Amino acid sequence: MSSAILNQFVQDISQDTNLQQQLQEATNRESLVNKMVELGNEKGYSFTPSETEEWLESMANQSGASGELSEEQLEAVAGGASAGGAGTVGTDWFMRFPPR
Repeated sequence: MSSAILNQFVQDISQDTNLQQQLQEATNRESLVNKMVELGNEKGYSFTPSETEEWLESMANQSGASGELSEEQLEAVAGGASAGGAGTVGTDWFMRFPPR
């Protein structure tokens, strides 16, 4: 169920520019994973670095060879925000560091 929890957390991120900004500060994939776990814990979510890594990898795999997310994936990550809306940071913060 950690995937569902992470999806909900990502929806929260899409609506919170402070969270988005904190995640944008990640300098590598490991720091991104650790920051997601830390911020998730602060917001009452419970997931591990391993679960977060798996979620990030699954999102990257779903994006296909192009490295881009489908419309459906973008809506899930961005919380349904329209282009130019608050949630459009969506793929920027987690696609910067592709799976190993």
